[in-house]
Amino acid sequence: MERKKTLAVRPALAATFFLAVLISIVVWTPTFVRAAAPFTVSFDFDNGTPVLTMGKSIPFNQTSGEVTAYFSSPSGPAAFSIQSDSTTFYKLSQFSDKYLYDNSPLRDTLEIKLSHYLNNITFSFATIQYRGASGDEPSNITLTAYVDSTATTPIGSAKARGTWPSGGDTHPQGTLNFNSGSQQFSLVKIELPYQGPRSAVDFLVDNITVTTAGPIVDSTPPVTTTSLSGTLGNQGWYTSDVTISLSATDDMSGVNKTEYSFDNATWTVYTAPFAVTTEGTTAVYYRSTDNAGNMEASNAVYFNVDTTPSNITDVSQIPADNMQPEDTVKINVTVTDAVSGVEWVALNYTNGNGTWITRNMTNLEGNVWNATIPSFPYGTNVTYVIIAEDNAGNTITTEQIYGYKYEYQVVPEFPAASILSLVMLMVTLAIFIANRKLTKHSNTKLNPF
Repeated sequence: MERKKTLAVRPALAATFFLAVLISIVVWTPTFVRAAAPFTVSFDFDNGTPVLTMGKSIPFNQTSGEVTAYFSSPSGPAAFSIQSDSTTFYKLSQFSDKYLYDNSPLRDTLEIKLSHYLNNITFSFATIQYRGASGDEPSNITLTAYVDSTATTPIGSAKARGTWPSGGDTHPQGTLNFNSGSQQFSLVKIELPYQGPRSAVDFLVDNITVTTAGPIVDSTPPVTTTSLSGTLGNQGWYTSDVTISLSATDDMSGVNKTEYSFDNATWTVYTAPFAVTTEGTTAVYYRSTDNAGNMEASNAVYFNVDTTPSNITDVSQIPADNMQPEDTVKINVTVTDAVSGVEWVALNYTNGNGTWITRNMTNLEGNVWNATIPSFPYGTNVTYVIIAEDNAGNTITTEQIYGYKYEYQVVPEFPAASILSLVMLMVTLAIFIANRKLTKHSNTKLNPF
């Protein structure tokens, strides 16, 4: 009956919580502090500032002494709220008047981020469940500790279970303690894992006591890592600008700044990824300094950039014209690449039948490359282009550079010039014969005997 009564008040509580969230959500960006000497403070939701009204939902802040705690949940706004036995109808002898109440039976997660680094935390808890068989045990509640963010590797964890109620209490209660020893933490995550069909689905938290960490001795410099992004071509060369990202970590005093340099002498404070547009081999030096003043020894990342394809000039063919059917045509070309160097050069040709044939060109000497086009029959039209690729993978053709293809024609079997010459010869011969006849006829008339 008691559980049914509690469930019955949930809709009213939920409406109150939602209204509270709309009215006031406190946003707090913590600046983590290391105390000059350890001290202990408590959060019982009855004292501290600001005053927490009944029904107030997370997220909210609470300050006790010098320490501020920020209560939130990845389960969503209003996952927990301030309640007391007068609103939940529970009896919890280990709790003070107000406590944090889980608003829904969904095993919500509670996160507490502290303004100071800690090495110890203790709190009272209750798990909302009812004893079934005699061998049943109360559910475990777990705490995981982190430095600054749950995205980091946890520094440790602890779990505890309460004891079945007696003396009129309604639910199992217990105390969980976590001590990190020489490590420090500033954020804890409290959860109620699933532990079987009769395990708890809600938990309550009260009387949180934390002990701040004192000053630490940090003699270890930060560690900086690099990340390169760009279009990666061949043989480790980038064929685009390269963007450099730097990331530093320091598990003790924290990172103060990260710097980079192109000459290991003049340093710039790193604030965001930056692009390198210079072609050739580039060295980027980097280092970080922590809040204790430890400076990392400079490291360097080396990379190669070539965004420009090779240059193709001085294309020549031998013979230059009047190719005969028995002629092979030698193609010479000059190819240069001042950055990554020339990887290969090829001759691509067709005789007009729609099929292109590729021949690798041979590097004769220096920058001169050569290949031979085979002989073709009378009247064949030959078209060709030169292709070059550098060691980075940039490819270029003569057609891309100059806007046209190279062409030549094997002379026809009866070239026009030959036909014209033959016609002229025949005309000349005809004129000669006609003149001979005319001369002979004239001589006959003058001397009839």
